[in-house]
Amino acid sequence: MTTTTLTARAATTIHAPIDRVWDALIDPAAIKQYMFGTNVTSDFKEGSPIAWKGEWQGKKYEDKGAILKIKPEQMLRYTHFGEAGRSDARHADPGQQSERRGEAAFGEELGNDAREPQEAA
Repeated sequence: MTTTTLTARAATTIHAPIDRVWDALIDPAAIKQYMFGTNVTSDFKEGSPIAWKGEWQGKKYEDKGAILKIKPEQMLRYTHFGEAGRSDARHADPGQQSERRGEAAFGEELGNDAREPQEAA
């Protein structure tokens, strides 16, 4: 049986300083605001576990993963295992900040391959 690896990528500019964008990625209170009330727990250190708990459409869930790679204000890569046991590899890259404009370039990658993404050559 052949398994197909799928990857989705998105990029945008966020009109906020990079430190605020980074905080939104690792602060449990901020995450709760944009992830439908989920409670996330992690110390956000490389190799550490990460867990999301909450309720969605009347059904409780608990998803788990691990921090693959983290570089403050630059990169956050982690796995995400949902209740069905399917895994995703996620990569958030706040990118470079334009101090002149107070903006952060932001990219996100989501795929069904839980191995660590390869660095661009």
